[in-house]
Amino acid sequence: MRRAVSTILVAALVVLAGCGGATGPGTDATGTTAADATSEGTTEVATASDDSGAGGTVNLYVSDERNAIDAFAHVNVTVSKVGFQRGGENGSWVERDVGDATVDLTRLKGANATVLDRFDVPNGTYTKVFVHVSEINGTLTDGERVNVKLPSEKLHVNQQFTVGNGEDVDFVFDITVVEAGKSGKFVVKPVVSESGTEVPIDRVDVGDDEDDRDGDAQLNATFVGNVSAGGDATVSVTQNGSAVENATVAVAGEVVAHTGANGTATVPVPADAEELEVTVRAGDREVELSRDALTEAATDAAPLSAAFVGDVTAGSDATVEVTRDGDPVADASVAVGGEVVATTDEDGRAEISVPASGSLNVTVRADGDAVTLEPDVTDL
Repeated sequence: MRRAVSTILVAALVVLAGCGGATGPGTDATGTTAADATSEGTTEVATASDDSGAGGTVNLYVSDERNAIDAFAHVNVTVSKVGFQRGGENGSWVERDVGDATVDLTRLKGANATVLDRFDVPNGTYTKVFVHVSEINGTLTDGERVNVKLPSEKLHVNQQFTVGNGEDVDFVFDITVVEAGKSGKFVVKPVVSESGTEVPIDRVDVGDDEDDRDGDAQLNATFVGNVSAGGDATVSVTQNGSAVENATVAVAGEVVAHTGANGTATVPVPADAEELEVTVRAGDREVELSRDALTEAATDAAPLSAAFVGDVTAGSDATVEVTRDGDPVADASVAVGGEVVATTDEDGRAEISVPASGSLNVTVRADGDAVTLEPDVTDL
């Protein structure tokens, strides 16, 4: 039997942020664990409610509700440990190490989700889930590295679910990134409204078996920001939604860089280059990229501008106008929630549909530049 038990990683963050002074799961006021079992890196505190000898499996997914994620090329989140609490506030905890697993939230927008790991747990009703996040690395679409604040290293969410004997349970832990006003500062936080047992899952990992998850995953590589003649270009490499470290980046058959822990590498662009072509390799997989190189004149061009023409009304169509130095920009892409839905015409305009409810996040891109719009939406 498979049941979708979805709990949002994001919801976990906020709740735990308010408990920064609390002791950890299965600990007393001094921080001492009530009971420890050292079976393969797990900690389990037994109670009378345990169903000895019976158990099931929790498939822990990570997902990301759309907020400020479209401002990023990558948001790599590293998780070291997870835990499940049984039977209320005084219940036992089952903890599992996940070996510093890293996921890229930009690959997990909306219903997209990836399996962090699978855990065998005792039968019973669980009321709380936590994750330990050890590191977050954020890179904006223009290549700038930014600090994404984590309210608390331990993130948890209160959400009840039951694991029956032999049952396979899907549990989604949803994380979101939001901007604090228009400050350019970003925070990872939970979305409580997205928690629940009926959250849809569109898998971005490949295969149901743990051994297949990485083996069949496609290698992905992209340029981050502009590629300018005489400057440096940034290449980002991911696989199965996670950053790929030590991938090689070659130009004209010569390896010029290796990706770091965040999956990015810096590549010099020749001063006379009209185009940059690179080959990325990781293991037995290979990706080729090419991008027209901007000249100094193009780099110094006026910034891209975008704005809505008239009101933006829920459930209706709205018009986006894109210009550069006052002139219309044709063929600019217009994305809603990360999905390209239109391109601008010769007048620099494109028409999009406004959702009947919720916020509207629009990203316009042209010639390596990007502009994000978050208009006030008027209800009908």
